[in-house]
Order: sequence, then structure tokens, then C-alpha cells
Amino acid sequence: EDRIEYLNEAACKLLQCDERKIHGKPWQSVFQLIDEDLGIPVTNPVQDCIQMGNTVRASRNTLLHYDDTKIEAHYTAAPIDSSVTDCGGAVLVIRDIHEERILQKDLAWRASRDDLTGLFNRGEFRRRVAQAISDATHHGADHALLFMDLDQFKVLNDSCGHAFGDQVLVQVGDLLQGSLRSSDILARLGGDEFGVLLTGCPMNRALEIAEHLRILVKEHRVAYGNKVYEVGASIGLTAINSSSGNVDQLLSSADAACYSAKEEGRDRVHLYVPTKGERDRRIEEMEWVPHIRLALKEDRFALYSQAIVSVGSDDHRHDEILVRMLDEQGQIINPGAFIPIAERYGLMPDIDRWVVKNVCRHLAWQLIGKNNLSNKDFLYSINLSGASIADPSIPDFIEQQLSEFGIVPELLCFEITETIAISNIDRAKTLINRLRALGCSFMLDDFGSGMSSFAYLKHLPVDYLKIDGVFVKDIVADPMDKAMVKAINEIGHILGLRTVAEFVENHEILACLEELSVDFAQGYGIEKPKPLALEVQDQGLSVNS
Repeated sequence: EDRIEYLNEAACKLLQCDERKIHGKPWQSVFQLIDEDLGIPVTNPVQDCIQMGNTVRASRNTLLHYDDTKIEAHYTAAPIDSSVTDCGGAVLVIRDIHEERILQKDLAWRASRDDLTGLFNRGEFRRRVAQAISDATHHGADHALLFMDLDQFKVLNDSCGHAFGDQVLVQVGDLLQGSLRSSDILARLGGDEFGVLLTGCPMNRALEIAEHLRILVKEHRVAYGNKVYEVGASIGLTAINSSSGNVDQLLSSADAACYSAKEEGRDRVHLYVPTKGERDRRIEEMEWVPHIRLALKEDRFALYSQAIVSVGSDDHRHDEILVRMLDEQGQIINPGAFIPIAERYGLMPDIDRWVVKNVCRHLAWQLIGKNNLSNKDFLYSINLSGASIADPSIPDFIEQQLSEFGIVPELLCFEITETIAISNIDRAKTLINRLRALGCSFMLDDFGSGMSSFAYLKHLPVDYLKIDGVFVKDIVADPMDKAMVKAINEIGHILGLRTVAEFVENHEILACLEELSVDFAQGYGIEKPKPLALEVQDQGLSVNS
């Protein structure tokens, strides 16, 4: 038998023994190496390495036995060259990997879990859904997928703070987890969105579970200070079967159903049922989302401009900045195809930031490269979406871009639509006041489309009114439209604002606007949108049109 000739201090500590007491004893009488998977002793690694003349290793599935104490271990047995020493033999190195295993398990757990709630994260949920699709496809199993979005969570988050919002998310996660079977999978997909995979669950039962979860969340109350808040949920439900498609298509179906639940009034369950011969509109929309995200990542957008000219004179010119998306082949995609989807799925703030940054780049090139611009005769007008207006970080971003590119703030005018401004009036006023203090100006777009336009107008510190084109395009033939434009123009002038008429399609409309003393005009009758500039490299500036 192989006998122990020497143990170092670490080995004595690991084996919990005194070297003097075990010197000369067979190592098998002191400890054993056990295969974790098979539960049987491993073959003699000392003899194996001596006979083969090679190092023998086992990094996993090995336990160290001593007085019935089990230690997770890694061993290496290496032969000793007999030509160098008086006798042959081997060195057996055993390392305690218990802490290492704990760390590995912890890292594996964290990789699949949401940091806040401890629930599965999106990546792990996708993996489990893929397994369910495979099971349904190959074995005909019945599974169901729920996509849940908390109603009015943003209001609670804004009112009580993100720390309290996080507490509510944890509470809801615990509430849902306690109502599901151990075989079901619950995940936080991000923000206030949760996903539920109901395994081995036919659709009639899935509907009952979804309704139960909705009621559970609806009846949950959270208190903050002296106020009590109600948290509701909109739920989208879809079956998992052989025709469900891949993971992305299935998640899109559930997400689309959830969006439909919100559109129908929130706090309800909507079952996704694909219509024969026609794809669900929401699915088609959601297929655009990754394309828009990729276009942002790859910088595949283009700036266009359209003139806003003085009516009856040529002493002042604006340009409204418009944005187009480019497909993978570089072909132009008009805004009507992607802007509504970007607005619906929260991508407009990123697009708005892209526009602001690239307009500043373009202006920097003009200032440095060829033109001495002055706000007295030049102005770029940039549209801001409702989501950007609600974003408290957007003023800092705009100020940063102005500073980075050395742009005079007076060269920029920001357009916000009347309906967005009224629905976010406090945020809109904060944004307007902050940027006007820098020197930027503001234009209220589509004015006249709201029911309370004039009542709100005096509360919004804007510089320009853009009259809704629906009144302008028929101004020559429709006396009512002409009267509406006249009224908006006169009230704007009383308030010290300059007015802009859009949808000016011909000279007759332009002449009518001159008669009414409207200040500016914009439309295809004056100039169609055109690319702002080709890509320019000048003194380190890259300008993308």
C-alpha cells in the first residue's frame, strides 16, 4: 500500500490530524476520495500517476472523507522522478474547494436572478420559455405564458420615490410567487413588468389563474405617509403550443395582449388569439422595436430640414429639423412608419437625443467651417416628444450638447405639441423655463387641436405658435377655418408671440396668410423636406445627415 512519508501544515489542517501519528500509514486508512456522481471511491490516483508517469487530476465530483466528515475537494497526483530522489513515489495535493463552490453557485444564482426581487430575470425566463416551446412542440404539452404590467406604477414611483417603488415591486413579486405552483416560473422582466410561465396548464385553467393574479394585485394596498395606494395590473395571456413560433414571437404575442389589456381600460386580462390570415397589428409593431434599437446603435438615422419662412418678406428664416430612419441597405424609412411605434414603446427619448446631438454637430461644423451664424437670421427648430418632456434629465443633456459643441442656445428652438404640453403642463413649464433661461426658444406645435387651447396658452411661456395645419390647408375655401386661423393669430400677437402656419401647399394659401398677418409659413408649397447635409469631416467633427 502507498504510505504517507510527509504532510505539510496545510494538509494536517485539512485532514485534522497530527503528522507524527499518521506518518508511515497507508493514505487510504486516513482518508478516502469519493466520486460525487457515482458515490464510490475513486481509483488509486497515486498508483495511477506512478504507473502512467503522468499527473492525474480530478477537479469536480470528488469528496474528501475523514471520520465521516465530507469536504468538497480537488486533487492532483504527480509522480516523483526516481532518478532525482532515492525512491520513487508521488505527491498528492488536495485542495478544499468548498468556498469556491459556494462562490460559483452564488454567481450562477445571480446570473439568473433579478437583483431587486430575487425572481428569475429576463434572460433565464427566456431560456425557460424556450424549453416550454420545445416541450410543447415535441411532446404536445400544454403551457401558457402571462405578461403582466403594473397599472399606474409610474405615478406611484414619481409621487413616493424610487426607493418606495422598489419596495412595492418586491411586495408584488412575493405576492405573485406565493400564489403560484412550485413548477411555475415567475420572473421580473424589467421595470414594472413580470412574466409568468404556467407549466402543464391548459388555457381554461390559465385564464382562471391570470384572473386570480389580477384580483390579487388589485386588492393589494400599499401605504406611504398618510396615503394608501392601489396597484392594479394589466395581463396579456397566450398559449404555448407547436404553432407559437420562437421565443421572441411568443413574448411579442404576450406583450401585445398586455398592451391590448391596457388599451381596453387596464386592470384586465386579455387573451391573445391570432386571427386567421391576418397578423396581429401589435405583433407587427413590436417587430419594429429591435430594428429601431439597432438603428440607434448603428447610427442609422438622417436629419432632414424644412424651411419656415417669413410671410411677405425674406428677412428671417427658420428650419424645422425632421428625422428619418435608414434600413440596413441605407434606404430611407419615413417617420410615419417608425415614430408612432417608437413613441408607444418608449424609444423616442433616445431618438430625440440623437437629433439634438447631431443638430449641434451640424451647427458646430457650420460655425467653424464656413458660416458665421446669428440667431437674428437663423433658427433650427427641433421636436421633442412627450416622453422627453417628462424626462427630468433632458435639460441637462441639451445643455451639455450646447456646451460640448460650443453652440449659442439662441440658435435652437424646441417644438412641443399642444396636447403633450397640456397633458404634462408642470413638466413642460419646468423644461421651457430651464431652456429659455439659457437662451433657447419654444414653439407650441399643432395649436388649436386641443379643447382648451386658449385657456392653457397664457400658462405656457413659449415664443411661437404653430397653427394646426388642419385649419390652414382649407383656409381659402372654408370661412370657418379662416376665422379660426385669424383668431389664433390675433390672440398669439396679443400675447407677444409669433405665429407659424403649417400645411401651406400653394400660393393662394400663402396670400391668405399674408392678408391675416400671420408671421411665418411652412409647407410643401414653400419647400419640401430635404437632407440637412452630407456627412462632413472637419476639424474632428463628424456630421451625419
